[in-house]
Amino acid sequence: MKKLIINYTGGLGNQLFQYAAAKNLFYTHSYKLFFFKNDLKKQQHTFQLNALDKNKIPIYIKILIYISRLIKKNLLFNFHVLEENKFYLDKKINLNSKKNYFLKGYWQGVNFFCQNLTKIIKEINLNIINKNIN
Repeated sequence: MKKLIINYTGGLGNQLFQYAAAKNLFYTHSYKLFFFKNDLKKQQHTFQLNALDKNKIPIYIKILIYISRLIKKNLLFNFHVLEENKFYLDKKINLNSKKNYFLKGYWQGVNFFCQNLTKIIKEINLNIINKNIN
């Protein structure tokens, strides 16, 4: 099964968009999802989504992500980095289901998750939002 890592960051609204886009790809392409959230420690937001740690990212991938950022080159050899183009919010995320991906961006367009909107909303309502923190 191919892997999809989504870098989620920002406030609760941004995280929900990122979660919805990732879950849509999970439902349409059967990716194994990983949520990379270490950026949240740098921010003042205390918002958190539950259940995002189901699949821990292997330590070697975390190290490659950090080094890649430092030298500004993609060292994720078996991952294709897909960064959101902020000017095309109405586009869909088109992936080759035979490749691994690392998604960066906010993915704030409804077309990034409209195919599976009902399933995603049910998940969010049932167990994703940490009501004690948020």
